[in-house]
Amino acid sequence: MSVSLIDLTGNSKNFDDKEDLSSHLFNKWRLCELVSALFAAIGLALASIDYEFTYSSERNHSNCAIDEKEIETYKLALVISTLLSINFLFIRDREKSHWIAYLNNQKSRYNPYESVLQRKAEKRKTWNMIRLFEILLLFMIPYPYMNVNVYIPFRNNYETIYICYTLNEIMYSIMFTRLYLLYRAIINYTPYENHLARNFCTQNNTKANVRFSFRCLVNQHSIIVILFLLFWPSIIFLGVITRIYERPVADIAPFQIDKFQNPLSAMWIMYHTMSGMGQGIYPPFTYIGRLFAVLGYFLGTILTAFIILFLQKQTEFTTKQTSAFRSIYKTKSAALCVQAAFSYFLTINEKGRYNDESLQKFEVLRNRILEFKERKLKLSEMNTERDISILDLKANVNKLESQMCKMEVLFEKIANYAIENLSE
Repeated sequence: MSVSLIDLTGNSKNFDDKEDLSSHLFNKWRLCELVSALFAAIGLALASIDYEFTYSSERNHSNCAIDEKEIETYKLALVISTLLSINFLFIRDREKSHWIAYLNNQKSRYNPYESVLQRKAEKRKTWNMIRLFEILLLFMIPYPYMNVNVYIPFRNNYETIYICYTLNEIMYSIMFTRLYLLYRAIINYTPYENHLARNFCTQNNTKANVRFSFRCLVNQHSIIVILFLLFWPSIIFLGVITRIYERPVADIAPFQIDKFQNPLSAMWIMYHTMSGMGQGIYPPFTYIGRLFAVLGYFLGTILTAFIILFLQKQTEFTTKQTSAFRSIYKTKSAALCVQAAFSYFLTINEKGRYNDESLQKFEVLRNRILEFKERKLKLSEMNTERDISILDLKANVNKLESQMCKMEVLFEKIANYAIENLSE
């Protein structure tokens, strides 16, 4: 069956079936979100270039000196990219509301521009707190001609000093939250975020969102997601942010004079912190730097634990592999025992029981028997641990079943009570 879609210009587009139309509407809002995220990422790159070019060699903890060469060029480009990002974010919300309205209606002929009142009644409420928060974060950028200094008190050698930061530097550090938009847009192009996957989630009463897709990716590609989407990007971004707040205090923290001037050195220090290798060799000097170091330490601990769990999962035996391992483990030890026994009996028949060689063969046989017993004991312990785990799992399943039965009884009582009230 052919389905038509009428756009704002009045042109009609025909689709072979409803599935094609659903895919078309889904791809439109997904593309708008990707373009918005790309403009946001371009803005972050422009802010990084502006920060490096405007940072003065005369800068110290009390003097927010800046290099005024080409000071506003990149900031103006940053404002333009931010406005474009917000514009495509609005378009994304509009296109997504059309797609959701279509899923709710499932009409053979669908025109999302037909009636303003109908659209408002069908589309979801896009202006929620999350969307307002995203737009607020996008507006937090280094603006042109905004030469405002911020002084943060800091206790050093039993006296209070004030560390000078420009407001644009603080805004630049906040801009790294834009990476969430880029991550979300990229996840939308995974197999768990296409229009078919979202329809399946709707049928199974599961909310299709970034968290669901991320869990699917971790389940399927654990080590790739943890290392290349979480661990290494966290090292880069946390290292750069820590550098922003540590760089101006090089004059009062001489041991850091070369550590945070270079971004690669800052990333190396953050890698030491997140991996647990550093042991406080290069601790941050400022309060904000210490805060991000603690955040990096906890994040690194969590990600390292995930990596260890993944490696443990990959090295665990399946049921068939366990059976094969036990057979190989026991057969090899038993064969060595039999071999040592034959060698011992042949020697005592030939040279007597109390010959030196016979006594040596007997010692070898005794060691083989002890080794066989140890291996057998280990296998029995493995069986016991596995049986205990199975019993614990069965007990938890039984508890879950009993709780579900209680919930079903409760829901049935609620439904009967509601039916009785409606009938009255």
